[in-house]
Amino acid sequence: MSVTVSPTPTLTQRFSVVSVLPTMVLIAWPVFLIGCQAFTGRPRPGELLRFLGTLNVAQVSVLALLAVAIGSLFHPFQFLLVRLLEGYWSTIPVLRTLAPLGVELNRRRMRRLVRRNDGRQLRKLYPPDESELLPTKLGNVLRAGERQAGRPYGMDAVLMLPRIYPVASPGIAAAFLDRRNQLDVAARYTAVSGLMAVSGFVAFADDGAWLTLPAMLSGVTVLSYRAAVRTAVSYGEALRWLFDLNHAQVTQALGWPVPHDIGKLKDLNRQIEQWLEDDAEAPPGYRGPDASTAQAEPPPCDDTAYL
Repeated sequence: MSVTVSPTPTLTQRFSVVSVLPTMVLIAWPVFLIGCQAFTGRPRPGELLRFLGTLNVAQVSVLALLAVAIGSLFHPFQFLLVRLLEGYWSTIPVLRTLAPLGVELNRRRMRRLVRRNDGRQLRKLYPPDESELLPTKLGNVLRAGERQAGRPYGMDAVLMLPRIYPVASPGIAAAFLDRRNQLDVAARYTAVSGLMAVSGFVAFADDGAWLTLPAMLSGVTVLSYRAAVRTAVSYGEALRWLFDLNHAQVTQALGWPVPHDIGKLKDLNRQIEQWLEDDAEAPPGYRGPDASTAQAEPPPCDDTAYL
C-alpha cells in the first residue's frame, strides 16, 4: 500500500510503540559492539560486563533520552521506510536497477496463482492489474489492499481514506489503526535488525563463531519482513472493512444523499472523486451539511415487498 493514505493518530500512541523500542535496540547494539571491543580484535564479553559496570544512573538515563530523541527525529521518516520496503525504488540508483527483476519474480508468482485458479490468495497478495506490480511482496500486498478497498462502491481508497477515516465508527477505526501500528512496528524491526546484521558481519568478519550472531540477526530480519507481509494482509482486510462499513457516511459528510441503487452509488462516488481531485463539475443533488441528516433517496417501490 502507498502509506500516504494513513491516518494521523496521536503522536504518543504511535511514537512510543513504533519509534522508541526499535531505536533503543539499535542504540544498544553499538554499545554492545564497543563494550566487547568487537572492532579492535576478538570480542571479549568480559570487557562488556566491565564496561556496563562503569555506567552510572545518569549515563543510562542519557542513553534512554538519546533513544527517545533519535526516535522522535526519525519518526517522520517512517513513511519513507515503509515505502522503501514496498519497493518504491525509482530514486535509489542501485535498487532502481534491481526493480525490474523483482517485478518479474512477482509476475511469475502471480501467474502461478492464476493457473491454480486461487482467486482468494490472488486478491490478497496482488493488485488486479498486472501492470501495477511492485518489486517486493510487501508492496504488492499493500497495493492489493488499496485496489480492493472501496472498489465495490466506486471509491478510490488512496484518495478517499483521509476523508473516510475521520467519519468512521470508533470500533472499526480503532481496529484499522491497530493493524497499521503493527505494520509500522514490523517494518521498523525489519530495518533495525537488517542494519544490525550488516554491521555485525563487518565487526565479526574475522572472529569465526561470532559470525553466528549476525547470521541470527539476518534470520530475525527475514522473520520480521514476513511478519510485515502477514500484517499487511491483515491491514488490507481492515482497509476493506473501513470502506464496507463507512462508505455511506463519507458520501453524506461530503454533502450528497446516498442512493439506494448500487450502480447509482458508484456513479455518484466517481463523480465526487473527479470533483475532489480534478476540480470537475460537482455532481447534481448536493445538499451540503444537511445531507448527513436528510432522508436519503427513497428506495424504489417494490409491490412484492409485503407479499
